Amino acid sequence: MLSKHYLNLNINKIISTKFHYIPYSYESTNPIFGRTSNPHDLTRSAGGSSGGEAALIAAGGSILGVGTDIGGSVRAPAACCGICALKPTGLRISKKGKHGVLNGQTNITSAMGPMSSSVDGLILFMRAICTSEMYKLDPTIPVQPFREEILNDKRQLTIGYFEYNGCFEVIPAVARGVHEAKAALEAMGHKVVPWNFIESTASVAKDLYFSCIAADGGNELVDILKYDALDDAVDGLYRLLSYPHLVKRVVAALLRLIGSRDTRVANALGIRDRTEVWKGSMQVKALQAKVIEDWQQKGLDGIICPTQAIVAVPHGYPKHVTVAASYLNFFNIVDFPAGSLPVSTVTAADEASMEDYPKFDQMSSTHTIIKECMRNSEGLPVNVQVVTLPYQEELCLRIMKDVETSLKARQHK
Repeated sequence: MLSKHYLNLNINKIISTKFHYIPYSYESTNPIFGRTSNPHDLTRSAGGSSGGEAALIAAGGSILGVGTDIGGSVRAPAACCGICALKPTGLRISKKGKHGVLNGQTNITSAMGPMSSSVDGLILFMRAICTSEMYKLDPTIPVQPFREEILNDKRQLTIGYFEYNGCFEVIPAVARGVHEAKAALEAMGHKVVPWNFIESTASVAKDLYFSCIAADGGNELVDILKYDALDDAVDGLYRLLSYPHLVKRVVAALLRLIGSRDTRVANALGIRDRTEVWKGSMQVKALQAKVIEDWQQKGLDGIICPTQAIVAVPHGYPKHVTVAASYLNFFNIVDFPAGSLPVSTVTAADEASMEDYPKFDQMSSTHTIIKECMRNSEGLPVNVQVVTLPYQEELCLRIMKDVETSLKARQHK
């Protein structure tokens, strides 16, 4: 039984915390080996959670690797390090033998995906792995061998694009990167049209993502970490989730009552009952159906958009700017294949444009932090994201290859 004194003390302590971000980080760091640095600037993060693989590839130490992605963990490091990555549909590649956390959570599907220095590396991996041998070793995976005819199809495509998801504004360099990818696809003969549907769903999806991921109130994560030395990147999250269930429920209710602008923290604090978990599952399916319906009505083959709202930030900052990942985890919720590839680098003009950032959003503490992070960012990689409908990985790779080919042709002129 919790004492009144304990409740008052801890609720006051929690409420006094600045909830401008959910206290987890997509930086690759641990208390044993320390931080993984970005090969383009050793003072900056390589992203996470597959940042080690991304940094190794970007530094020329490897040509191909594999990561896992449940919220952007191959695409974010790819964007930070300027390499290519693909998050397939959740069941396209076997996860047999993989170990991780959140094993009982099934509403958001984790995916195994390749990372490489080129789109050809991603194609090589998918071509090699999607064979009869994989389906023999793991009969739970849908039988879908790699389809060369889709990759090699030369028909004109209709591709949507957006540079703002209505949730958080991208920096100028990233917006420019999307338009450069758009121009590259148009140069290859494709039709590229605006796709604004996401603006009406991204904010809802952001809250849905965290409520599904933390449906157990973080109990599994706390149980796994309770005997470990904790890195700064997860220490805040661990302490928050370690509060007794009653305290977390009360604080979650209070945060919603006072209208906290970041309800993800409230969602992460509460343990869901069966009805709420089932409701989350239905909401995920409903969102996926809405997006698919919109794509089909508009005749889209795929879309291009930001991978994340920012480029690589200095060490220690990723936990303050996790909202920038809203461009990533949306496609984990709907379980669409999504790739990331480099299209440009930050220029001096991009840095100067940060003076007018943000243009669409109301200035917040997170925008202020990002403006600080983007100082001295000239030369850092700028990636874009390519997305297609479920199980259309070959089409996603074809669009990525067309962007890459067109940009290289332009550079050699």
